[in-house]
Amino acid sequence: MTWAGEFESKERAGKQLATIVPTVLLLILLLLYFNFGNKKDTLIAAAAIPFAFVGGFLSLVITQTVFGISAGIGFIILFGVNTINSIILIAVMKENMRIMHIKNAISQGVKSRIRPIVMIALMGSMGLLPAAMSSGMESEIQKPLAIMIVGGLIFCMILSFTVLPQLFYLAYKNKESKHEVKD
Repeated sequence: MTWAGEFESKERAGKQLATIVPTVLLLILLLLYFNFGNKKDTLIAAAAIPFAFVGGFLSLVITQTVFGISAGIGFIILFGVNTINSIILIAVMKENMRIMHIKNAISQGVKSRIRPIVMIALMGSMGLLPAAMSSGMESEIQKPLAIMIVGGLIFCMILSFTVLPQLFYLAYKNKESKHEVKD
């Protein structure tokens, strides 16, 4: 006796997802390293990847949605968007450190990047909101993906503005900026 049909397809997809997610995470780490060119910034940006896990799972728990293959694909999307958020914030904070004290650099960096990051989150969330709220036929396939992305983007955005600057500060608090050296 063998299982066939939808069950077999789900098992096969689950195995593929178990291979794809670690591969995607490894590729993200490599791309972060190629972008920043140093381990410190790569690790700060990589530390933001768990925000996608937190945001995604919280959105599923709040909506009482079961984790499935489509929700797993939503994680991959959240990894990418959250990585973009961390790259944007880290780049502007490092640029600001060249001319101001680290606390001011972080504060000004977050203030200057609120609009683009909120726009990224709103664009993705508003586009998928109808799918997240759907209850019609075959919504069981698209709904977990949409819920994962809509809720995850919102939580990732909040964590990017609150936790990521703290991680950046901890990593760079002992480094003197050029502004401090000139004074």
